[in-house]
Amino acid sequence: GYLHTTPCTCYKDKKRNYLYQAANLTPVMEQQSFERFRLDYYSKEPVSNGHSAYDYVYGIYKDCRNFVQLEQYKTGVNLFLYGDPGLGKTFLCSCIAQDLLNQEVPVLYQTAYRLFTVLEDARFKKDEMSEELARQFYEIPVLIIDDLGTEFVTSYTSAVLFDLLNTRIQNKKSTVISSNLTLSQMKEQYSERVQSRIFGEYKLLKFYGTDIRKK
Repeated sequence: GYLHTTPCTCYKDKKRNYLYQAANLTPVMEQQSFERFRLDYYSKEPVSNGHSAYDYVYGIYKDCRNFVQLEQYKTGVNLFLYGDPGLGKTFLCSCIAQDLLNQEVPVLYQTAYRLFTVLEDARFKKDEMSEELARQFYEIPVLIIDDLGTEFVTSYTSAVLFDLLNTRIQNKKSTVISSNLTLSQMKEQYSERVQSRIFGEYKLLKFYGTDIRKK
């Protein structure tokens, strides 16, 4: 209920719980936060242009925090996190989701493989649950697509991806994408229209370093 036109704590808790359930985060992801992100895993030895993996990832960390704290999602800012596996991309996606949910901003996390499966089921099987989830992909304030490039790429998936990204850009809905692909691999795998949207409308954040999961 409300107390003097201000939502009471029980209402806020219920809303936050609902948003958490709808966000589709795994139990592990729910434990991840900006406060728990370990920058000490990254080497301070120079790797490119005199900068270290630590320097690059610290910059990405700040970009991700600013995305939430400066409310950049309200103006349709998009992030593309890319680099080798095990460098913290999914972890930072979790951090973004956590902070947004704590601010009661609706967010939806989906792996690329699952996203395309849902979109195909919505279109070809006319499955009601898939149709509702597909609608959310287009309309949710912040969509997080994890592991782009792991799906089986066809002319259909490329066309669907372009439509989704382009529609969200036009409607100023923020999208955060992570991928293990290099930019040159992206060019090989996706249509020029998809490339133009990601390279032209996203902040490109490249991760450096070695697999932190082995440390």
